[in-house]
Amino acid sequence: MDLVLKNPSELAARLELAHGQRLLLVDVPEPLAELAVEARRGRGETSLAEGRRIRSVKDSYDAILVWREDRVGSHAVLDALVKRLDPGGVLWGVVALRKVMGLATPAAHRLEAGDLDRAFGPSGLVRDREVRVTPWHVAHRFARPDPKKKS
Repeated sequence: MDLVLKNPSELAARLELAHGQRLLLVDVPEPLAELAVEARRGRGETSLAEGRRIRSVKDSYDAILVWREDRVGSHAVLDALVKRLDPGGVLWGVVALRKVMGLATPAAHRLEAGDLDRAFGPSGLVRDREVRVTPWHVAHRFARPDPKKKS
């Protein structure tokens, strides 16, 4: 499957790719990685990493974008990412939509938004936004709620 980004000109802004000093991209497909690098040109550091090698990443980041479809091995990757997120940082998790056909990962083995909630919830991260990335994928934003704001 070729990756077709939905409205790339607005996608970088909706994912807040230019914000923050340090952005970590994990298992992000090349078109999205190129978009992120271009959006951040001259605005901070952008690092790329593979999920299976996330333990070799020792730095912390104020923004992390992870692309995961398959549940296999995802729990360890997601746990490791939380440890690399700065206290005020945001973490975007891109997963396949639930009822999409034609992806490499069968629907029964796909990571879903609920899996991200279970992975990030214990660390205090709350899902507060979502952005459609491709016709088949959606990004969910997780951040720690501001204790000064009342809901």
